[in-house]
Amino acid sequence: MTLAGIVMAQVGAGMAWRTDRLSVWSVGLLSNRLLLAGIAVEVAMIAVLAYVPGVDQVFSTAPIGPWHWLLLLLWPVLVLGVDEAHKARRRRRTPGA
Repeated sequence: MTLAGIVMAQVGAGMAWRTDRLSVWSVGLLSNRLLLAGIAVEVAMIAVLAYVPGVDQVFSTAPIGPWHWLLLLLWPVLVLGVDEAHKARRRRRTPGA
């Protein structure tokens, strides 16, 4: 769960850090296909580590329950939201920059 949490936080960071000052909504949340492919690979790797017999034993992982997945889905939203709030604050402080 810790590894999955870190991966999901990185999903949010990858989405948020596409621009320095502009909102990710202005460039399009789903406009970077390569990033979306990378996110799909990350989530697939977490699923493999958690659910594939043999692999889970090598890495000492356990299946992730449905409620855990729901919690994990909050992390990217949280990271993206905090970064968007930070960028909005920066834009208000230095208009036109």
